[in-house]
Amino acid sequence: MKKAIKFLKLDNIKVKNKLLLIYILCVLLPIVATDYAFFNYTRMQVEKQQLQQYKASLQRLSLVINKQFEDAIYVAYNMMTDRRFNDYLERQYRSLDEFYDAYNNYLRDMLQTNTYMISQVDSITIYTSNTTIPESAGYRHLPLDVQDEEWYRCVVEDPYGFSVVSYYESGRWYVSLIKDLNYYKKNNIKKILKIDFKKSEFVDILKTEGQVGAIYVVDGLNKVIYSNDDKYNSGFYTLKDINIANNDHVLEQNLDKTIGMGLWKIINVVSDKNIAAAMNQPIKFIIMLAFLNIILASCVIYVLSFSLEYRIDIVHSHIKKVRHQHFDIIECDGGKDEIGDLIREFNRMASTIESLIKNVYEADLQKKSIEVEKKQAMINALQSQIDPHFLFNTLESIRMRSVVKGETETAQMIKYLSKIFRRILSWGSDDVTIKEELNYIKYFLEIQKYRFGDKLDYKIHVDEDVLNYIIPKMVIQPFVENACIHGIEGSSDNGLVVVEIKRSNSFVVFTIKDNGIGMSEYTLDNIYTSLEDAEDASGSVGIKNAYRRLKLLYGDDFRFRIDSRRDAGTVVTLMINIGQLDRVQDGEAEQDV
Repeated sequence: MKKAIKFLKLDNIKVKNKLLLIYILCVLLPIVATDYAFFNYTRMQVEKQQLQQYKASLQRLSLVINKQFEDAIYVAYNMMTDRRFNDYLERQYRSLDEFYDAYNNYLRDMLQTNTYMISQVDSITIYTSNTTIPESAGYRHLPLDVQDEEWYRCVVEDPYGFSVVSYYESGRWYVSLIKDLNYYKKNNIKKILKIDFKKSEFVDILKTEGQVGAIYVVDGLNKVIYSNDDKYNSGFYTLKDINIANNDHVLEQNLDKTIGMGLWKIINVVSDKNIAAAMNQPIKFIIMLAFLNIILASCVIYVLSFSLEYRIDIVHSHIKKVRHQHFDIIECDGGKDEIGDLIREFNRMASTIESLIKNVYEADLQKKSIEVEKKQAMINALQSQIDPHFLFNTLESIRMRSVVKGETETAQMIKYLSKIFRRILSWGSDDVTIKEELNYIKYFLEIQKYRFGDKLDYKIHVDEDVLNYIIPKMVIQPFVENACIHGIEGSSDNGLVVVEIKRSNSFVVFTIKDNGIGMSEYTLDNIYTSLEDAEDASGSVGIKNAYRRLKLLYGDDFRFRIDSRRDAGTVVTLMINIGQLDRVQDGEAEQDV
């Protein structure tokens, strides 16, 4: 959190601006965002509700249209199942007088009664292949080219069903119900019923239903049959000819297929403006609600910010006076909140400091100056007792004398010892690369090998890609020293110390192995306990120091384990998360000397 505050430089912003920032980010923007989200949600709900209403209205309209055609179906069904009517149509008349008697007695009334029964029917026509029936009002012979007529093809394709078709004939557009009167069939006389509908009846229905938007009744070929817009009532338009905007909503409702409507449907095109009009009242309410929220929040924030800023300014001005040694008391009602406590503590502090300056500070300053000078003198005396340059020069003189005498092995050991001392007494950085740490481990092992002779041997294995990672100085060497002194020295067999450093997944793993005397489980438990006990300063100081330094530096990113058994050697494993390690560029690390 502190890093985030520093990164955003929030500490550099004045309190007044912080309060304004809090108001904008925590009050104004959330209110605007919430109201905007509420507005969008309301808009979607209103739009959804309006579309549902339009859909329900369209369904009601489809029921009305279906009813118009169902009435015609009812008439057609009565005529189809009327045995007497079918007998008249199939009778072979010997003279015109005989037909006119039948016409006057039944056939004329049959057509006229059914035509006047329902208002949407324009005319009823019977087409028959019975040539003994002369063409008269409502009765026609089937023409020779009738197979080319669209309405006749419906009879051929579905002789047992009812079909509503639209077609253009003799300069006029028709919508007709077609039915083959084949319910009673004594001979091969063809009888076809055609009921023509009034366009005006359906157009009036579309205009008077109060449906919002443009309404189109289209057939299975997407031809516009009826519309509440007279422009499209000529019968020569399709859906492709209708100008539908991208933001218009198109609702569809299929008409009843069971009454011969096939793929006929009603289409309602609703403009986005029609739906937007329904949003006027909710918009006014949302804007008023947002305005009230902003005004109320602004007033509350202003009162609170004024209370904070006024008292903070007073404290700030008095603190600036303290810098010039003016310890004026803040005389105002500080309140009972944290700022009030701060004012009271400041007054108490100012009084105390003023008293201390007058009574204690000047005398105490002189006394402390004397003590500092005394301690500095003691430090200088201690430092003069051991001069590192004297130590290095002496070792170098011994090494050179050994070289002159031909004692090269002794000279090499003195060289290694000199490098180790120089490193221990160095006042520079505590950080080294793994490569540098390995160099000094090698110096130490060479000295130990010189000491133990053939009884000690060592091996170092390291991955090249971890050499340039930086670790604390002297954190591996104590474990190597422990392996040599406590592991190998007490063993009667030849000893081997193996140092391995490698990368495993996200960790750099340091392993120090020896084949020495090992440890019992009891001793191992004591070591673990000692490592975790910060107050325990006994035994294995180097190991404890290395372990605690690594634990402090890397915390949970550092892992440590010791595996050992009596007379079976010891394995020490240290693991450091590679993400916690810095790395020097190739060529920057210290070279072996």
